[in-house]
Amino acid sequence: TNETLSTRNVNLKQAFTIKGSNIVTNTLLIQINPLLLNSKYLTVYNTLGQKITTVKTQNINLLRLNVSNLSNGVYYIVASYDNLNPLKFIKSN
Repeated sequence: TNETLSTRNVNLKQAFTIKGSNIVTNTLLIQINPLLLNSKYLTVYNTLGQKITTVKTQNINLLRLNVSNLSNGVYYIVASYDNLNPLKFIKSN
């Protein structure tokens, strides 16, 4: 045949993303798409899987998360009831 095998370009939209750098000192900015995010909360976990904090996301497009009180290290943000990949950020001074 003369046809070429290919796939269509797929644009996956994220329900929530980190705006700017994922290396932060005081404030982490999270852009939320309320049409795609079914969860009303985002939870922050440390690398040991311990829950650090939970924040409400309802009716918010841009979440400013204060991380100044966290110890330096790697953290993960997870949507409570959605099957989405977690976002990773690094707290550094």
